[in-house]
Amino acid sequence: MNRNKKFLYDYSYIDFSKTTSKKDVLVLLRRHDKDSFKYSFHTAAFNYAIAKELGVEDPNDLRTMFESGLFHDVGKLGMSYDFINYPGSYTLMMYNEMKKHSQGGAEILEKVNADIEIVEAAKYHHCNIDGSGYPAGLYGKEIPLSARITRISDSIDAYLSKRCYKEGGPAYEALFNLKQYSGTSYDDELIACFEVIHNRIMKECHLTGEDRPSQEMYVHFLTKLYLYDFPVTKAENILELFER
Repeated sequence: MNRNKKFLYDYSYIDFSKTTSKKDVLVLLRRHDKDSFKYSFHTAAFNYAIAKELGVEDPNDLRTMFESGLFHDVGKLGMSYDFINYPGSYTLMMYNEMKKHSQGGAEILEKVNADIEIVEAAKYHHCNIDGSGYPAGLYGKEIPLSARITRISDSIDAYLSKRCYKEGGPAYEALFNLKQYSGTSYDDELIACFEVIHNRIMKECHLTGEDRPSQEMYVHFLTKLYLYDFPVTKAENILELFER
């Protein structure tokens, strides 16, 4: 059992007498795993763009959707660095422990009084629109909007990003990769929003003479097209958002 301790889920080491705000949680996440911190910013940016294409206009609602992506994986604070960055296939025990990060993230966010939409995104962002995924039991529009959007944004970034166990997928195929699971993993209406976003980004890339953009270029145009009215556009500056 001791040999497997680093693959057991546990966030009990967090001192919530000192970790009292969302900013504190982000500082912990950045210290715990810089890649997870960076991926969370990408997820937040896609959330913001999808919400805009869905017709959300209120700045407070858009920020909530951004933060829903930003905080969706804080439950990984309960996974050791070795666990998060494990290069092989999980054992069944490891998989079951990993799944606890969604509930754990919700609990962490509740302890710092995060908005309900942000808590729900952390808890339900692995729920699929067809009722599968985890935690089980929610289907279709029963899944909160913040979680349905984050489900897509998280998948986009996971597809694009190089991880310890895979290479990043080509950005120009991001839409095709997700669209084949529309109606099963993802909300059809939200995939349609992502289709508009992807086509706009690829048009900008094409105008520069690049039809096979890198992830860096793809995210650059995402922020240029959609985060032009948001106070922070880079992961390294994200903590400034909570100092305003």
